[in-house]
Amino acid sequence: MPHSISRIGNFNEIIEDSHAVKTDLLVLHKTGNTQLSRLLPRITSLHSPPKVLVIVDKPDIVELEFALREGVLDYIQRDNAIEHLQGFLGRLDTVLSEEELSWSEVGERFNIHGSCPQIRKCLKTVAKASQSDVSVLIHGDTGTGKELFARAIHGLSRRKNENLIVVDCASLPANLVESILFGYSKGAFTGASAKTEGLVARAHNGTLFLDEVSELPMELQKKFLRVLQERRFRPVGAKREVESDFRLVAATNKDLGQMVKEGLFRDDLLYRLQSLKLNLPALSERREDLSILANHLLQKSCEKNRIDSKTFSNEFLEILSRHDWPGNVRELENVIDSVVAVSHNYPIIYPEQLPFYIRVKAAKRSMGSEQPRPAAATDQASAEAPQTWTARTPMPSYKTFRNEALDTIEKQYFRELHRASQGDVAKAMSMANLSRARLYEFYKKYKLTRGNNRDD
Repeated sequence: MPHSISRIGNFNEIIEDSHAVKTDLLVLHKTGNTQLSRLLPRITSLHSPPKVLVIVDKPDIVELEFALREGVLDYIQRDNAIEHLQGFLGRLDTVLSEEELSWSEVGERFNIHGSCPQIRKCLKTVAKASQSDVSVLIHGDTGTGKELFARAIHGLSRRKNENLIVVDCASLPANLVESILFGYSKGAFTGASAKTEGLVARAHNGTLFLDEVSELPMELQKKFLRVLQERRFRPVGAKREVESDFRLVAATNKDLGQMVKEGLFRDDLLYRLQSLKLNLPALSERREDLSILANHLLQKSCEKNRIDSKTFSNEFLEILSRHDWPGNVRELENVIDSVVAVSHNYPIIYPEQLPFYIRVKAAKRSMGSEQPRPAAATDQASAEAPQTWTARTPMPSYKTFRNEALDTIEKQYFRELHRASQGDVAKAMSMANLSRARLYEFYKKYKLTRGNNRDD
């Protein structure tokens, strides 16, 4: 199959060539003004990014490390460029060998949504993992989808028709870890009334997924290392060893390298675990994917609850985009399930349907993120301005501050309620779960008349 090779010096030409013709190998001569830290991420974000070979006049060690981490084939000094290029051209078919699936195909097949550069890189690694049986270590914060990626690795492998055995190492009872993993023979201990197969044996010919692998006790890490090396183990109380041919995928949200330094994890086991490594980004690091994920989870929740499809208001998406998401995609899924439950039959979801803790954070952020306005500002502006104090404006009492803050949040709520209900009092009563008299009381307090749907 013929390959297209380009030597391009600036980003605009890269964009033009990438859309006009499929470029497999990009030989990039870095000049003094070229910033790889800006250029390489944009190249890799293209729909069909080329392999990149960087040639530099003067090497930089920090830049070299960054370039290789971003996936360039090599970082070459100009003096040695001709020799290196001849070597690459001689093995071009090997260098540019196609992966079985593109990152987008992997994502679509295994329901992994998003297209930010970090997710693309992870999906490409999953595609590469399908071509071998090497162990894979998935690192990511809680809720980033480690098990979802483990299932994708298994589902693309030659073992996909066999068992995927999931082991949550953090939930294994300390005194039963060995017997649960390796099994036991009859009479091995009190209560062992029958021979029982362990989880490692059940993974024979399939995949063993060790979630939270950092929680494996040190004494068991040594035994498990031997299992990885020999694919043999002895069940508790058994006289003979058992074989198990499995592929290992492990996951953790901890820094195993640091645990090795602290003597909490074996370095030789770590080397065995991370033949291939995936680093899953936190949701806060992939905000460009937030709308895609939220809409996917919304439709999923509607289908699960057998209700008509809904959409998000722009205000709702704006608050989502400003939330920190410490629980990552798992937290987002819980939030979407919650708003679907409280939005009843309304087709559009508004901010007032968000969980209380997110609304409070959003309100606090809006009060603290703007500069104080002059006294002549509008009522809305003064209500949303942050409260600051100096030597000339002493701190108020806690009660005064609390009442003012609650008034600000309360006003914001009823303004959003009035907007969401489009001035329909019956609809507003249902959404806020308030009586007509109580609703009118708040509307009068904040000068929100029936049918008035202004933004001020």
